[in-house]
Amino acid sequence: MGLHKRNILHRDIKLANILVSGSSRTHPVKVRLADLGCAVELESETATRSFSIGTPGYIPPEALPTGAYGLKFDIWSLGALMYALISHEIPFYD
Repeated sequence: MGLHKRNILHRDIKLANILVSGSSRTHPVKVRLADLGCAVELESETATRSFSIGTPGYIPPEALPTGAYGLKFDIWSLGALMYALISHEIPFYD
């Protein structure tokens, strides 16, 4: 079961927190999300937090400087991660 189905917000999805294992035909590739040190459990799917935390470049604009955010925080971070994987550049570096 996924983190969001349990109302857990990771808040630090980035390249350094993605673990990949397995590479042969007999062992399928597994992708895991690591470092739950910034994670927090929300009361419900629609609940929000207002404490700004995470890695610059992966934080959504609504969370800066101390705006309210919810589970969509991780969706923005995932999009920034995909950008970094495709372009080989850190998102929003400037």
